[in-house]
Formats: sequence, C-alpha cells, structure tokens
Amino acid sequence: ITPESLDWLAADTAALSTLLHCLNGQYQYAGLAGELVQKADRASVAFNLGGDPVKAIHRPQTSLPQQIITSLRDLLAHEFRLNNPNG
Repeated sequence: ITPESLDWLAADTAALSTLLHCLNGQYQYAGLAGELVQKADRASVAFNLGGDPVKAIHRPQTSLPQQIITSLRDLLAHEFRLNNPNG
C-alpha cells in the first residue's frame, strides 16, 4: 500500500476499520466489504474444486458458532433437560 493510500486510510477511520477487520478475518465486523470477501472466497474455492461458483455464492452459509449453538440447544431440549429431577 502506498504512503498516500495509508494516509487516506488513517484519515478515514471507517475505511481503516473495515480494512483491518478484513485482514484479520473478522468479516462479521467488516460490513459490506467483509461480505464481498467471503463471497469471493467461496466462489474461488468452488472454482478451484471444479464446482459452480455461482451456486457457491448463493448458497446460505452457516457459521461454526451458529452450528455449535444450534447443537447445544438441541442437546438441552432433548438430552439434558434443565431443572429435571433426574438431572
């Protein structure tokens, strides 16, 4: 990045924040730029693996934390009931 570009980024805190979040892989905090990076990454991986990049972009993604929360809720609902006399 050129010094002029760095000066511009330093002057615009929102742009700098977005760039740093993207570089750190924290796309959920990067707004639209993070969304674009994720879609481009999915399309690139699909293309490299011989899949259809268009389908990869439009397919809904579930994050790992969301999958863990869903699994824990299922366990609490069906396996480990709270406030159960046998629990």
